[in-house]
Amino acid sequence: MDKLPFIILFGIILITKDTSAQEGKIHDFSFQFKFDHQNEKDSIFFTFKDSMGIKRDGFTQGIRWSPKATFLGYKSNQYFHPRQLDVYYVSPDGAVKGFNFLAEPGDSIITRIANNEFSFEGRGHVKLKCTNRILGLWQSAGRFNNGQDILSYFKRIDSLTNESLKIIDEIRQHMSKNAFDNLRMETIARFGGMKLSLVQYNLLTEADRKLVFTSYHNPIWNDTEEDKFKDSPAFKYSPGYIYFLLQHYRFDYLLKSGLNYDLANCYDYFKNKYSGEPRERILFELIESSISGKTDLRDLLDDALTWFRNPLYIRELRQFKSKFVTGVPAYNFTLADQNGKMRSLSEFKGKVVLLDFWFTGCKNCIDAHPYVDSLRKVFKDKDVVFISINTDKRKASWLKSIATGLYSSKITTPKVLNLNTGAEGMAHPVIENYQAQGAPTFKLIDKDGKLMAKPNDPRNDKGADMAAKIETALKQVKSSALRSSQVH
Repeated sequence: MDKLPFIILFGIILITKDTSAQEGKIHDFSFQFKFDHQNEKDSIFFTFKDSMGIKRDGFTQGIRWSPKATFLGYKSNQYFHPRQLDVYYVSPDGAVKGFNFLAEPGDSIITRIANNEFSFEGRGHVKLKCTNRILGLWQSAGRFNNGQDILSYFKRIDSLTNESLKIIDEIRQHMSKNAFDNLRMETIARFGGMKLSLVQYNLLTEADRKLVFTSYHNPIWNDTEEDKFKDSPAFKYSPGYIYFLLQHYRFDYLLKSGLNYDLANCYDYFKNKYSGEPRERILFELIESSISGKTDLRDLLDDALTWFRNPLYIRELRQFKSKFVTGVPAYNFTLADQNGKMRSLSEFKGKVVLLDFWFTGCKNCIDAHPYVDSLRKVFKDKDVVFISINTDKRKASWLKSIATGLYSSKITTPKVLNLNTGAEGMAHPVIENYQAQGAPTFKLIDKDGKLMAKPNDPRNDKGADMAAKIETALKQVKSSALRSSQVH
């Protein structure tokens, strides 16, 4: 009789003991996986979410098994205390299992997987053990199918939610207050989101929708429950819960009342209900999740920038605002090209200018460049100037990157330039004036030297929006020419 395949995975989370309660303290972090088999189809993906809920470059890692390796690992000295960690294990048969929990300094968690069964040990392991049990309950709810009794389905979810919260309460003494609050918030969000999504995304029949609005009362979630977490330090590390609050606002205060959703009203509601860091965190989430829509957010951004205190939020909000800033004179910079010649933006008045900010090592910049290069070829016979602005402090690094052709055009012409911010790097005034702290950043300037609406990242639509905005700018009649024709 053949032996059944036996798979064991060791996931070791090591976070140095916290020596400072100060936010932003750097701690070493490592994550290792050890296998007793060799299978190229095993993979692990994990994502760090900072206190702003943002998945930043370098925070997402995918690790795949190599036949030549004896273990897989990831190390970083950029681990900021604390942070929610999402871990997804993809088994050889393609099944995915994911966990999210609050990773804290001092955690040393060992995860073992045998025949798709998970077990945990080590300091801090109770959080994952609890999460694993709750995940099983959540999966047992199953998907709702039209034809089921909607109220019975909602009551089933409520029952599973209560059972999950009892599991968390039972192990309260084995975890920190932050981890406890995080687990409760994310559990409420996980189960509550199942119900709200059915309503929000119109997955119910009209009859079931009316039944929910008229007959369903949530026995778990109310203002009293919400108030428990308003001042919890773990609030900002619970992105699922924050998204749930925004969902719940749509449902309870608008959809259920038969009113249309209004972004400004939602903003005002949470601004008045919350205070301090939680208020900034939830309103940042609201603005960030709405920035790609058609709503003009300038009034909300202007208001937020008058009272937000977190410098990271403020920087991001300014970036968002630049999406809507149009018609103002573009900052007239002067930068050196590869040959040391100083070039100024003012040289190109009367032409449409696309600015492309990047730095060596920026993977997103590499991914975006082919689309920009395609546009350069499309508009090569038009009055369009493509200016690549690099922020490397070392000229040799910049020139080497240009030579690869991965970040910008290797060929320079009167309408294709490669410029550099020199020794100032990211501290150069051009970065602040164009809100180009992130990369890649693209800015369009019209024939009158004024900023246009910020084009979409070309990776999102293969450069379609950028091309359309350039076409619009080319059709623009230069204001000086218009005034001249009016005189005659």
